[in-house]
Amino acid sequence: MKKTTFILLLILAFSGCRRTVEPDLGYFLQVFAGDATNFGVVGATVTLYTSQEDFAQNVNPAAQTTTDSKGFALFKNLDPSIFFYVVSVELGEENNWEENKNIFFSRIEQQEQTYKTKIKGSIANMIAGRAGKRWKQVGLTRNNSPDASCFSRTEQLFRRDWLINMYNGTGCPQVGAQIGTDAWSVTSDNRGLIRGVAGSISQRRLTILELSSTRLVYSETPIAGFTITETFVAVE
Repeated sequence: MKKTTFILLLILAFSGCRRTVEPDLGYFLQVFAGDATNFGVVGATVTLYTSQEDFAQNVNPAAQTTTDSKGFALFKNLDPSIFFYVVSVELGEENNWEENKNIFFSRIEQQEQTYKTKIKGSIANMIAGRAGKRWKQVGLTRNNSPDASCFSRTEQLFRRDWLINMYNGTGCPQVGAQIGTDAWSVTSDNRGLIRGVAGSISQRRLTILELSSTRLVYSETPIAGFTITETFVAVE
């Protein structure tokens, strides 16, 4: 009887020394980031946001990590009360921001818990940023002759939904007032812009002469021997 009691006490002592394993709370999300050929991208930054507004302003990230050697990023213990995330993937000047229809991950709609996306560099990324980017017009020439009218001093907001809001610039009546809206797109060769509704007589095909995160210069030749060049700087 004493021997049995000793063994029982020994078992209880060892069981009391075991580390309690806390169960995983929430749920997990795996993100696969691929390039144009669907090959996994290594070292890309993957960020989750709980709203489109936070994503647009790049504030309040819910979680962030980087992709592994096969292009996967794993998030564990995500808040079970949050059903939607905006998934942003960035590597240098390449990202997945053009995936307007697929940028949301929904835990309900996508039960497999794996979000697949592709990243790329493009003119749209430079011009419109995450959700929209404002540019100040600082020059307009017609056959190398400067135009000093208000048409050369507008501010233009290039939006991710392929619209442009145009505003009166400095030195014009009602500075900051919106004066129009235009459509825009990127040419199929990713080297120029198209402004105006496709197929309309107002459509303009623009050749990009210079493009950086702070400066945009493009030109057009609507008729032979006549060239219009416009220069913009990014508004911080």
